[in-house]
Amino acid sequence: MAKSSKIIRKGQVVVVASSPKDESFLMSLRNNEAFLKRSFKNWPVTKVEHHRWFKNFLSCSYSYTIYCDSVRVGHIRFEKKKTGIFSIGIALLPRYQGHGIADKALRFALVDLKQKERKAEIVAEVRSDNYPAQKFFLRSGFNLEFFTYKYYL
Repeated sequence: MAKSSKIIRKGQVVVVASSPKDESFLMSLRNNEAFLKRSFKNWPVTKVEHHRWFKNFLSCSYSYTIYCDSVRVGHIRFEKKKTGIFSIGIALLPRYQGHGIADKALRFALVDLKQKERKAEIVAEVRSDNYPAQKFFLRSGFNLEFFTYKYYL
């Protein structure tokens, strides 16, 4: 998918289409201890695993790096699951959480995505114990549709 290098600005938050230069930052964000505690995939990835994912990811999804006061602070991704359906993931460095940065960044990224996709369903899958993410998505206009229950042998 072609990605725009367009920069979307609002105050101190800037959202930029991710590029290969963001790979190591995204790996450090993915392996951040706070991220791992709230993620479905709660184990660190190796550099090789991350590189394989990142190379494929940039070609089939939309990815945005979030800057605050010129510092890289987070990432938003819209990963295409099937035609018209994307899963969303958002991660911010812990010290930047709770300041409205993700709210602004999500609005900007959604505007850019709408220009490219016109119509899409965006699905946020959140762990049942990740209350901050649940509140974030509800506050951002997402609708809670169902719960998933799992049983492990």
